[in-house]
Amino acid sequence: LDAILNSIPSGLSIADADGRVVRMNAAAEQILGLHTASLATGIGDRLQQLSITQPDGTPFTREESPSYRALHGETVLDLTQKLGQAENARLLSTNAAPIRTPDGKQLGAVTSFTDITERKRAEEALSESEERFSKAFSSSPVGINIFRLADGHAVDTNDAFLSLVGYSREELIGHSAAELNLFPNPEQRAEWMRQVQERGVAQDLEIQIRKKSGEMASVRFSLVKIELKGEPMGLALAVDITARQRAEAAVQAERDRLSALINSITDEIWFADANQNVVLMNPAVW
Repeated sequence: LDAILNSIPSGLSIADADGRVVRMNAAAEQILGLHTASLATGIGDRLQQLSITQPDGTPFTREESPSYRALHGETVLDLTQKLGQAENARLLSTNAAPIRTPDGKQLGAVTSFTDITERKRAEEALSESEERFSKAFSSSPVGINIFRLADGHAVDTNDAFLSLVGYSREELIGHSAAELNLFPNPEQRAEWMRQVQERGVAQDLEIQIRKKSGEMASVRFSLVKIELKGEPMGLALAVDITARQRAEAAVQAERDRLSALINSITDEIWFADANQNVVLMNPAVW
């Protein structure tokens, strides 16, 4: 029996009907740092001896402990307990059940526990990472849309992208760009998708997007292939550059108008910078 108990990777302790621990396996002794003979006989004393508390540090009462509950006929599943104090504390996932004879007489209780400290730390780190990503995703001024590569259907989007295209979240999620007719040039879109499938990215594209209103917007656009929960996804990044392009066009038009005006004057006109370098002259100078 000892060989069987010691081959179990989880800690295992067996208590008699009076709550005294009569046997522990090797994993239990390693996790608790004590041998069976070193344990206090009473459940309350044992909790204090081992410094076992709730995850937030609140002490367990004797009646709340898994062993006590199991000795009173209750089955306890996946109860998280903290073992020890401060930085050396470990988190345990604990289960307990009564031990009964075939005719229902209670002989004691069995308690099993597994050290889940590293798993919990990994879960917390993942949760923090997801929270940071969620905040960055939601508040980003860059429009972001995540869609399934298999069918193009959007699975998540941020406010900046919704503002760009003019659709509500309900209207966009679950639909593809083709269904919403966002891109006026299907052949161009097919080429981007080919690049994404072959190279994993298509970036720094200047494209036109058709908004819900029918208005066209100039957009700097990138597509990146990512994987979420094992499924290939597309991450679309979009920045509206319509206003910038209009401003650039207005500046260029003003330059062209000024150049035409200067070139039409028959008198010699030339401009020099602070270093007397000629930066502009009309044909009359030639």
